[in-house]
Amino acid sequence: MEKLDRKRVYSILLVLVVYSFMFITAPYIKDYITSYKDLKNRMYYDFKDFGESLEVLNSNLSRILVLEELNINKEYEYVSKDRLRNFQSSAFNSESLDRTSNFHDFIFMYSGTNSIIQNILRDETISINEKEYLETLYEYNNNLIEDYKSIIGVLYYKDWDYEKSNELRKNIVGIYNEFCSKADNLLDSPKYKLLKEYRGSFKENSKEFEKIKAHCEIVFSKLVNDQTLEYDNRDKLNSDKYIFTTYEKRDETKPFDRVDYSVEYDKNTNEISVTAVSFSVFSKTPKYEEKELDSMVDDVVDKFNMGAFNYNKEVHYDNENSLEEIRYSYIIKNDNVYDEFERINIVIQPHGLINRFTIFYSSNKDIPIPKVSENEILSKINNNAEILDIFLVRNIKENVEYELHLNYRNTLYAAVFDGENGSLKYFSKDLRKYNSVK
Repeated sequence: MEKLDRKRVYSILLVLVVYSFMFITAPYIKDYITSYKDLKNRMYYDFKDFGESLEVLNSNLSRILVLEELNINKEYEYVSKDRLRNFQSSAFNSESLDRTSNFHDFIFMYSGTNSIIQNILRDETISINEKEYLETLYEYNNNLIEDYKSIIGVLYYKDWDYEKSNELRKNIVGIYNEFCSKADNLLDSPKYKLLKEYRGSFKENSKEFEKIKAHCEIVFSKLVNDQTLEYDNRDKLNSDKYIFTTYEKRDETKPFDRVDYSVEYDKNTNEISVTAVSFSVFSKTPKYEEKELDSMVDDVVDKFNMGAFNYNKEVHYDNENSLEEIRYSYIIKNDNVYDEFERINIVIQPHGLINRFTIFYSSNKDIPIPKVSENEILSKINNNAEILDIFLVRNIKENVEYELHLNYRNTLYAAVFDGENGSLKYFSKDLRKYNSVK
């Protein structure tokens, strides 16, 4: 009888535990089910939006190829970035729910489409290679559109169908994974592989591009030996830049194991930047002392301009107080004017690798003479502040300006005045240190 009572007590306790667990977790289970349902709804609409975006893209491509509408609109999106981003997010969610992991090349390919089309239309002509790219993209889109139409069925022709809509939501994870897999396989086929490899095509009569490319090659050759640049407009989605990349094969006899570089020319600022975007260092690679790195950087700067001097140097250390990198800034002083078109910035690693270099592409125009005198500028400052310094600068917009350094109540300020009319351009605590080396 005692054993029976114990069993009964245990049973009652077990039932109480189970019911307590269900009572406590019920709201969370409900929230989870609701969240999962909301996620699948969002994935469903992202899929439909992506399919519609492909059709809009093909309408734009046909307008270019058939009607030859070549007027570029920098603000126009041939592929909706928002819809592509949402589709990418939902594709990632489908893989997470299905416990798979893939990088989809076709999504990456579409992320560069706007930039490529804008570059093609920039000079209002289409070369043979560019036409081939546009026609191939159109055919590839058509294949994906047909697959999309087959998946959504009657919903392609009508706004609403309850049964079909529920069916798609229920199977949306599998739909994403199958659709993305087919799209990637199609992109890898010989017929459409061009879309992955296309880097843009500039015409022989594009004098601006050829001139810039030649100058970038000269700059790069002074920094890196035995590597060539290739034009690449896919890695960055900025149409205001010319971008070149290079890839070096692995060679363990060299101190650095494979250094990949990116060279960018900014059309707005005329700045050329060289960046070691990917590199690794052998443990046996020697590190240099700070003075040795100083000498290396001076030698590099001399290749570009023997008259440049170092006006700023920043030494950075890691958490273990070991040298991490050194940043140098150089400038030229021509006719008593600091010329920002001749400014050079360098970042060097302790192993001697220059992983960042910037210089400006000069127009070779003479420095304009300021119409406002130094005394006129000085007269604008009253006796409340102490004038510490004044010097002339030609900025990257090729305008001459005066910069005054002032001490007001133990705080340093910079006041910059237009050299053309003497108007105040800005007043702040940010001081240019060009005149720090006398």
